[in-house]
Amino acid sequence: MNIPPILTNAYSKLKAMGPLGIAAKSVGLVGIGTALYDSNYLGKLYARQHRQDANAKAGLEYFNNTQYLDNKSHLISKIKNKLFKWELENTIRGDAAASSGYTSGFFTGLGRAIVPLSLSVATLFLKGKAAWATAGSLLLYALTSVGRHATSHLNDEL
Repeated sequence: MNIPPILTNAYSKLKAMGPLGIAAKSVGLVGIGTALYDSNYLGKLYARQHRQDANAKAGLEYFNNTQYLDNKSHLISKIKNKLFKWELENTIRGDAAASSGYTSGFFTGLGRAIVPLSLSVATLFLKGKAAWATAGSLLLYALTSVGRHATSHLNDEL
């Protein structure tokens, strides 16, 4: 059976790294994955909120427009009502607002996770004791963060 060269190359690099190196790189990957997961979730929340805000604002403006007539034209009244109904079913504005909201939320999430993200990237790119030190710092940061947030109901004692 022929093993692809990419797998033999990866295996040789993992073997040269040793168990502690593999553990350090794993901690770095988990740190990056966690930061990206949280940023993605925050992006989805922002996208939903921006879509709802844009739709509500536009709906209110178009509804308000249907309530006032410059003249007593029945045709103008029907046109305004049609525009209002079309605006309620319009998805283009909501999609654009959701896209900008997701981008904003995603990068806000990355900004909030700058310390663990930096430690994770450093863990992946450094070697030897430096990688172990950054992995240990990342684990300490994670434990402190989890402990602080899990016990936040204790009157800010931590």
